[in-house]
Amino acid sequence: MKKGNRPTLRFTEQAKREIESCRLFLYRRLNSRPERRIREIYQAARLLPDSPKLYPVVAVHPTKGLEFRRKIVGQFTLVYAYLEPNSALPRGMVSVRAVRHGASEDVLLRVEEKRAPSAVSPTTPLRTGHRSLALPLNTG
Repeated sequence: MKKGNRPTLRFTEQAKREIESCRLFLYRRLNSRPERRIREIYQAARLLPDSPKLYPVVAVHPTKGLEFRRKIVGQFTLVYAYLEPNSALPRGMVSVRAVRHGASEDVLLRVEEKRAPSAVSPTTPLRTGHRSLALPLNTG
């Protein structure tokens, strides 16, 4: 994809907090090279706009229709949504929604928008890359 036509890359506040949590987690481990691992996360995220649909949709938000995709980066999982170009976003957007450790029981838990609460709570089967789980999506 041409540089000028690439979708915008955006990290949600939740994703930024989770990257910091990953950094702190890595600092507590011996020989973990936290700065290198965090750089790998950011580098992988910067490449997502080149091919935003490369990774398959693993879950769809039941009320907002956001399609969540997952990219595994070492021991971490980037959860992102690709928003197609429209009048408000002429180039589209790749929104990194969460950054979770791969050993997390549910990498999609609490990956949501803070608007329009819903009482619906479906269960979606998902393979996290580390184990197979049936994951409830928090829609609240």
